[in-house]
Amino acid sequence: MRHELVSAITLTKKDIVDRISQESDVTKARARTIVQLVLDSVVDHVIDGGRVEFRDHFVIECREHAERTMRNPKTGERVVVPKRRVVRFRPGRRIREAFAPRNRRCVQVAPLRNGNAATSLRLARDDAQGLTVVNGAASHAQPEICAL
Repeated sequence: MRHELVSAITLTKKDIVDRISQESDVTKARARTIVQLVLDSVVDHVIDGGRVEFRDHFVIECREHAERTMRNPKTGERVVVPKRRVVRFRPGRRIREAFAPRNRRCVQVAPLRNGNAATSLRLARDDAQGLTVVNGAASHAQPEICAL
């Protein structure tokens, strides 16, 4: 189901509660309790190191970055960065498809004689108006150029 763009940029918990109470026979107080329980469950599970998946919508998970040694660019001194936990959000199929380019037209660009793919890629970019490079190519690969 596609929804109209809302006038506000941010969707708040109150907006979700209002929508649930409008589209179902649940009171606002009950909807607020349900939304809060769902959000608390998601946050608690991620804090505990878990992974929350709403299939086709998104995945939220806790990832650990190992301790590593970095270099301070000003002083050149080695600094140990301690291990840390981060939250990772990955969009699901519905979100990816909503942001995917529509009606892509692709052409293959062959390497020039005595040239490499990068040279032919540059020429194709100049010759093909309105086309942009989707994936770059090493000298041995066939680059793909697509209209976005």
